[in-house]
Amino acid sequence: METIDNVLLNISLKLIDNQDLLKLLWFNEKNALSQNNITDTIKYSMIDQEDLTNTKIFITPFTGAVIEAEKSELRAYLYNVTPDNNILSRTVFNFEVLVHNNLWILDQAKQRPVRICSEVLKSLNGQEVNGIGRLYFSNRDRIQLVRFNENYTGYIFSMQNWCD
Repeated sequence: METIDNVLLNISLKLIDNQDLLKLLWFNEKNALSQNNITDTIKYSMIDQEDLTNTKIFITPFTGAVIEAEKSELRAYLYNVTPDNNILSRTVFNFEVLVHNNLWILDQAKQRPVRICSEVLKSLNGQEVNGIGRLYFSNRDRIQLVRFNENYTGYIFSMQNWCD
């Protein structure tokens, strides 16, 4: 538990290395994936938890508060910890993908929230995350559709640091 804040930061840093993920979150246009790469300045502003002006990747769950603007968000947070012993634990992180209903469809009839889920899994599944080891999307997990409010729909899924 002492290092969990660092783990969430490390997860965020892995996610901002994925240009396609960043484009899907940053650009609202249907051709988001063909836009120019996101600059380092914008990358880091997308994970800034203090100044939320440009934040797209949050380390807190969606609270149900009304979101006024049309945008996309990714939320990653600690969901569950089960100690194995006094040093190691099984740790589960939830990921929420929130997309305004007007932004779901991309070029070539691709779906933005599905692509965001795919990019998160590309960035993290089986990858080493400093502080907890490797993260896995296991065979007992699922990606579930969620209606967050009348304007936002998306998906929620979990990843953990052990593989079934």
